[in-house]
Amino acid sequence: MVVPFTGVFAAYAAGRVDRHRERKPISNSTPEWSPDGRELAFSSNRTGKIQIFVMNADGSNQHHVTRNRRGDSDSPAWSPDGRKIAFEAGYSCGTISEQIFVVNPDGSDQRQLTRAPKSSVCGSFTPAWSPDGRKIAFSSNRTGFFRIFVMKADGTNPKRLTRGKAGIEDEAPVWSPDGRQIAFMRGSSTPPQTDQIYVMKADGSDPRQLTHRGFNAYPSWSRDGRKLVFVNVRDQGQVNAIVQIYVMNADGSDRRQLTRSGLNAFPRWSPDGRKIAFVREDRGNDQIYVMNADGSNQHAITHK
Repeated sequence: MVVPFTGVFAAYAAGRVDRHRERKPISNSTPEWSPDGRELAFSSNRTGKIQIFVMNADGSNQHHVTRNRRGDSDSPAWSPDGRKIAFEAGYSCGTISEQIFVVNPDGSDQRQLTRAPKSSVCGSFTPAWSPDGRKIAFSSNRTGFFRIFVMKADGTNPKRLTRGKAGIEDEAPVWSPDGRQIAFMRGSSTPPQTDQIYVMKADGSDPRQLTHRGFNAYPSWSRDGRKLVFVNVRDQGQVNAIVQIYVMNADGSDRRQLTRSGLNAFPRWSPDGRKIAFVREDRGNDQIYVMNADGSNQHAITHK
């Protein structure tokens, strides 16, 4: 099952995605736009451990948000008012267990929202704020296999939204702009993985499969809720696997390819709907790129 760590490209090609990040000399990944579109939060290993950074939308003024010494921090998600960033971080709990935290964009007031029982290896990943800021959706294996959960923004009252057969896992939830639906990815927990994109109502009911061919992951809604951008993998299991970004209507129709070169992942639509941030493997390193919503003008905004 695909999980939210950078350095995914070799794993894609091998027909699997490990839950541990593929270590590279430079890895900048998991970009997330601020609500006003002026900044991007992202994760980077430039200082050793993977930490959360923030930069201007043009790539300038890159600076630390987290400085966690005991583990990595990844998958940032801005609150709708721009005052908080939720993220996942690995801390020792018998074994390393990823949990969800929130922090101010300046790095102050870091607080843990989810917890694993002692001696447990369960984790919580990929936080996503509801549009009204009252809830956070996330994926967790606290009940065995990974399912989608939702909790209040303060971490209380977690509720399970998805259920499925053993060996099927759900991850990477994202709310629709009106808060009525959640898109996510569902697939097998063991190789060969054929993850597909689903949409369900915000209460977990009426899950509908949108993609059916290949390996599809990491959906992101357009501002008007009419489209989803996502990652598609062709020739999975081959050294020359093709990892590109596509867009489709919210009902799964009119699928179109946006990128045609390199290996690409983690697309995120800007708040104004005009741009898409994503990650591209660039000369052995992962860098953050931005393109117009139609796929034109692709350019890197990180270089270190």
